[in-house]
Amino acid sequence: MNSARLRLTFLGLMLGLGWHHAAAAAGCEANFKREADTGAGTRFSTFATVPGLDARNAIAQLKQIAAGDGFLIGDEHYAGSTGQLTIQQQQSDRARGFAITLTADQDSKTLSVATTLPPGMQAAPEAIRGGMCGMLGRVDMSRSAVSTGVAATAPASSGDAFPGAPAFTTCTYNFRPALDGVTGRHYTTWLPIKALSPADAAARLTQAAAAANLSVTSNERHGTLTEVTLVQPLPDQGEKRAFPIRFMLEESLGVISVVARLNPKQEMDDDTLRKEICSLVAAATAAPPGESKEPPALPRERKLERWHAGIDWLINRAVVAGKSLVIVPAINLDRKYTGDEAVNEKKWAFRTDVTATTIWQNKANARDVIRVGPDEPFNEVGLHGYVSTFVAGNAQYFVYIVNPGTYTVAGNTYETTADAMSQLGTQQKPGRSPLGQIALLPKKNTDFIQSQEWFNAQFRDREVTDTYCSSVFVQSGGCAFWATEKRTVSEMTEPAGWKTVTREKSVDGLAVSTRLKREFASFSVAAGEAVVIDGLYPTPPNADYDKQACEIVGGQIQCDLTRYTLTRIPADMAHVQGLASDPGFYPRATRILSNARYRPLKLLGKPGELRSVYGQDYSLGVR
Repeated sequence: MNSARLRLTFLGLMLGLGWHHAAAAAGCEANFKREADTGAGTRFSTFATVPGLDARNAIAQLKQIAAGDGFLIGDEHYAGSTGQLTIQQQQSDRARGFAITLTADQDSKTLSVATTLPPGMQAAPEAIRGGMCGMLGRVDMSRSAVSTGVAATAPASSGDAFPGAPAFTTCTYNFRPALDGVTGRHYTTWLPIKALSPADAAARLTQAAAAANLSVTSNERHGTLTEVTLVQPLPDQGEKRAFPIRFMLEESLGVISVVARLNPKQEMDDDTLRKEICSLVAAATAAPPGESKEPPALPRERKLERWHAGIDWLINRAVVAGKSLVIVPAINLDRKYTGDEAVNEKKWAFRTDVTATTIWQNKANARDVIRVGPDEPFNEVGLHGYVSTFVAGNAQYFVYIVNPGTYTVAGNTYETTADAMSQLGTQQKPGRSPLGQIALLPKKNTDFIQSQEWFNAQFRDREVTDTYCSSVFVQSGGCAFWATEKRTVSEMTEPAGWKTVTREKSVDGLAVSTRLKREFASFSVAAGEAVVIDGLYPTPPNADYDKQACEIVGGQIQCDLTRYTLTRIPADMAHVQGLASDPGFYPRATRILSNARYRPLKLLGKPGELRSVYGQDYSLGVR
């Protein structure tokens, strides 16, 4: 479980980091390196170029960032135009502690970060990369650090739980930025509300939105869930185009969840958006005006403790409120991609696996869906995402809060590289297949290519002062008067030569989605029940289609399915029951989850001939 625990630790680190420079982000991610564990521990490092870098200002900012994120501050020293800071990741019940070195080189205008994990400790490279680049990306040379000292933070309180805390405070502490260079930066927060009346809360929210010059694009109620979507009234061109902010008000749970997703490469100040969202949350909950003030700062570890306690409360609350819990396995990507495969030679295959999602739909309500996949966490997509996860063996298990009922596989989605579009035809109109349809949406992804380029030598002018004797004593020969003379000399700062550079490259890709008409598999879950089901994973490409029965609709290509395949990933009840002996999981929720019942799937798909290390393939074809 070491890999899973370190993943959770670095997930917390990533959630707390900001990003304000897209160019620096691209360079930092492209420069990321992993050096294999040869006995001393696995080493990770990267660097980013920061125009106008001032070493002392950068180190001062990094010191404040690290302290605010809960790191222990170590040694700080300077040599010439280079500064270096050592910080310490604190040990916890989820991972061992380790040192991180941050360096600012003023001459080369580079910020670098490196760490060596304790021997035997494992970590997902993408999690380390996201944490490192997120920290470097928060350094901003347009401002100066207010102090080289560490800002004081509020002391932790043993009785500090979500219930009873002001709405603005809880919203602030649960506010999470997340990075995604493909789909756009996104933000989430959530909080429990006693005696929540969605209709009243939605009315107050729309009134507050109008006062803030925000547009309300939807206000819909479905069962116990009310969803209100607001948009920023920004121009439609460039990086300031409008983006949605979605509020989910769940009456039976007594929870408000908020998700905001920026457009690709769009930037916005994290604190500005946080204050806007949390002010709207406070208005929706009818909080007194005096409570909408900035709460004391909390270190990263304390924020994670509050979040952990909140998820424990939420899982326990779901059962009491008549919801259901579903635990389902998927492929453990940490096991499938070893070393740095996920960021190098197999990065596109990794991207496909990360985005692979199986969609389950409630037969009684088409809006009730479970999207099973690693790219659907609660802290990124809100109430529809998985609220917890754990890794065991070849599987990664996800925990979902759902409405009771019978769920059937509705289809799946994933992203991949471009297919051969020239092979598609339109001899017959799609829609005749009794199995369903596949949709292919062409899109542009970004890759980073390294190459060698020649650079001329770089020089800079420097003023020097010479001192000389302008007159001497005749008898003694000693100097009677010293004079000074200033002159300008040119010195080389960087020799000519070939250098490795990183360039952005646009790559053709496809967003693939399938929609089934026939039942592939189903299961039922009752109110207040916790069940474990087998996973069904869409091993890409998992669908065959008639390439002569396609048409373009709304910019995407739709074709008739001829065969549909999912890989069955068996759930191991020993993995789930083992949660009871994990002290780092959830105090209250562990009892519920570890006692969940195994619920066999009703599988109509037929077993295939191929088997993988993850499970058996099952398929449906056109009769």
